[in-house]
Amino acid sequence: MTAVANVALRDCVRFRSMGDECVVLVQDDGKVLLVNELGGLVLQMLREGVPVVEIPGRIAAEFEVEEAVAARDVAEYLASLRDNGVVVEV
Repeated sequence: MTAVANVALRDCVRFRSMGDECVVLVQDDGKVLLVNELGGLVLQMLREGVPVVEIPGRIAAEFEVEEAVAARDVAEYLASLRDNGVVVEV
């Protein structure tokens, strides 16, 4: 995934933020992932239905980084989530 694609959380995914970390459970295969606070924020935005194309701008504003950098990082993170069965492309 070289650009931010339109993705959605899979129905079998649960996550909970705990301090600076977020625990992600993919119930279908019992996979547990630990992501940082930023990763949890992206998951929360997906849960709330924030369009994927808006996520880099929100991240850039929240963490005071360039939007191009945020877009690249979000795209890489979404690819990782896809590869781990957390999200699917829609």
